[in-house]
Amino acid sequence: MNQEITYDHSLRAIGQALEEYRLVGFSLKSEGDKFVVQGEVEKVNGLKALLHRHKPFAQRTFSRHDIDQLDYQGRAKRKAPDRLPDFRSMPNVLRAIGAFLEMNEGRLLEVCGHGQNVVILFKNKQGHPQLEERTLSFLSDLSVRLYQKRQNKWRA
Repeated sequence: MNQEITYDHSLRAIGQALEEYRLVGFSLKSEGDKFVVQGEVEKVNGLKALLHRHKPFAQRTFSRHDIDQLDYQGRAKRKAPDRLPDFRSMPNVLRAIGAFLEMNEGRLLEVCGHGQNVVILFKNKQGHPQLEERTLSFLSDLSVRLYQKRQNKWRA
């Protein structure tokens, strides 16, 4: 991550890379200057399995360089300003988690998500570990507020 890329941008870029795997559960850990993600893919059988082929997923590591590249690629895909984003998508959920960390002046240790719940473990501004559990509804609402704020900023 270069100095300009923040948690919300970094985690959104990682979310874009993970979206194709259709994860139903994940663990994302910050390890120095990289992020390590483990995930559980949606289990499908029968006809659905034939129609929606899923890529296998076990673990993936994202370096600063990887995140810069993913962010660059993601910008090219986001050139449709009139398109409303999916606020419950993996990139937007992770972006909201990044924004939550920045609002709380926290340093990410680990994020785990499964179903409708996300647990965020971070060091708070006093340097103490803090555990927060949030729902996808909370994070998607936060995504909407952040989106509106960005739209108002661009229009000004």
